[in-house]
Amino acid sequence: MYHFFIRKYIQNITKKDIINFAMSQGIKLSENEVKLFYHHVKQNWETVLYGDPTTLFQAVKSEVRPETYQKMIELYQYFKEKYQSYL
Repeated sequence: MYHFFIRKYIQNITKKDIINFAMSQGIKLSENEVKLFYHHVKQNWETVLYGDPTTLFQAVKSEVRPETYQKMIELYQYFKEKYQSYL
């Protein structure tokens, strides 16, 4: 049930949404980081939510600033734990 709603939300997500979320978490993304996260959210969201995103995270690690990567991991762990019962 939730899978349908998540998929619809992801289909409509914009780069501005990525920027706004990052800013709400105290992160200022570079233009390249915005493009990278946007691409991965659109293409790999199911792996991140339901699979093992370790390979994806390792690929992203070399493309973003260390502080951005660290915050991404912290947010992933926080939200994965918070919403696990819905997934």
